[in-house]
Amino acid sequence: MKLLTKTLVYFIITSLIVFLMGGLLFYGILKHTFYQQTDDGLLTEKNIIEEEIQHNQEIPDYSERFGHEIEVIVYRHPVKKAFVLKDTAIYDTSLMQVAFYRFLKVAQNKNKRGYTITILHPLSGRHLLFANVVDVMLIMFLVIMFISILINYVISRKLWLPFYETIRKISNYELKDKALMEFSETSTFEFKQLNSVLDKMSRKIRQDFFNLKEFTENASHEIQTPLAIAKSKLEILIQSENLSKSQLDLIQSVDESITRLSKLNSGLLLISKIDNNQYSEFKAIKINSLIERSLVILEEFIKAKELAVTVNLNGILERNLNPVLADILINNLINNAIKHNFEGGFITIELTSSKLTISNSGEPMAEDPNDLFSRFKKSNKSSDSLGLGLAIVKKICNFHGLLISYINQGKIHTITINFRK
Repeated sequence: MKLLTKTLVYFIITSLIVFLMGGLLFYGILKHTFYQQTDDGLLTEKNIIEEEIQHNQEIPDYSERFGHEIEVIVYRHPVKKAFVLKDTAIYDTSLMQVAFYRFLKVAQNKNKRGYTITILHPLSGRHLLFANVVDVMLIMFLVIMFISILINYVISRKLWLPFYETIRKISNYELKDKALMEFSETSTFEFKQLNSVLDKMSRKIRQDFFNLKEFTENASHEIQTPLAIAKSKLEILIQSENLSKSQLDLIQSVDESITRLSKLNSGLLLISKIDNNQYSEFKAIKINSLIERSLVILEEFIKAKELAVTVNLNGILERNLNPVLADILINNLINNAIKHNFEGGFITIELTSSKLTISNSGEPMAEDPNDLFSRFKKSNKSSDSLGLGLAIVKKICNFHGLLISYINQGKIHTITINFRK
């Protein structure tokens, strides 16, 4: 959930809680005031009636005077004193329903005479008043809530605009871009701090990125040059006369080590370039053509192992890929199927409009299949493979957003790449 939405949700929840608490408090105060006024009126009526009882022998009719039910009884003997003030419900036969009243009953003695005063004050007005108050409060709350949400949304949106602008710039920024990341000016202190920290951090990351990139390129170049010189001198040396067989074997071993080191350097440099997003060129590539060209290039290696190659091109697969990486991807996959195969084994290549599957015979996996695409992981530790081929394949797939999977069924190995759109 977005921060702006969360702010509005929290505001609405808080407003509801405040309204509920305020409504309950207002209801309590209103109820207390209403009852206090009602009770004061009842007590005033009681006092008036008591005064008239003291000065008159006859009891007048109070119903017309006060407008509600009053019963006064005077006794010639004292009565037990009592005072009751409460709500009560009485069934009204005329209305055929229960009516609510405020009930006051007083029993007192005066000059050896007792009397009781009973007053019933209808509370129907109270329910009507409370209903009207609730309706008015609800309407006011909805109006105030709508206006508050609108104002809160406008203010919050304007307040958080620099934050979202910062997020957008960070999301769209590429380290390989030459321009520095520039943040918008803001008057909010916290966002100023955030932009300042992000600016320092992005500059440091950018500087480290270019330093690492430069170091990788320089190191690769500086390593490759002496390796090439050493290899050329070994080739000259191996053509020398009067070399013993042991010397030739030693020179050949050194030459193989240099070749291996050169391939390792090239592989690691390629992975580093992929990680640094240095392959920015994309164009439509036909995987069918890459497979056919790779099989021609690797034909001698296939014949050397007497491998049976079956190619089923069931569709034309064309995607926007980097040409260099796409070529390396197909070459590495087919070369891996050749290198880790039996003498006289098989390779099956199946291609559809969205999927490439390469199966080959070979020794069962000695390692965890999940480690197959890790650097320097090999299915056979005694193999002369560098353990970088499939790691490079995995990097290229990740770079292009392709899904790659591996299945091992005994002596059959299958790698599938899903060229999803």
